Order: sequence, then structure tokens, then C-alpha cells
Amino acid sequence: MDGSIYLVGLGGLVSALLSIIAYFLHYMHRDFRAVQADMIQLRKEVGFIKVDLVRLLKVMGMGKASSHFVSGS
Repeated sequence: MDGSIYLVGLGGLVSALLSIIAYFLHYMHRDFRAVQADMIQLRKEVGFIKVDLVRLLKVMGMGKASSHFVSGS
């Protein structure tokens, strides 16, 4: 009888710990999706900045050098 009480208690403890882990994994997954959306937006903005930089360099008469500046190398 004593062994079964400990086994039930241990099962309840394991169940509670797994529930807590699942809760945090859910929020971690949600945060990763938010970061992914932010990265997509950031890539779009960087693309716009590169286009503006190329146009600015062409206006300044540095059109041939623009590929060096924009490529990042």
C-alpha cells in the first residue's frame, strides 16, 4: 500500500513537470515565430536601404563602385 502511494505521488510530480515544460515550450515556439516574422521585416527593410544606397551612389557619380558598397564585401 505504501509503495502505491509513492508511485501515485511520483506520477503526479512527473505529470506536473511535463505540463510546465510543455507550457514553456509553447511560449518559446511562439517567440521563435515572432522573431522569424521580425527577421522577414528586417530583410525587407535592408533591401530597401540597399536600393536607396545604389541610387544615392549613382547620383553622386560613384555608380560603378556601388556594387562594392552594397554587396558588403
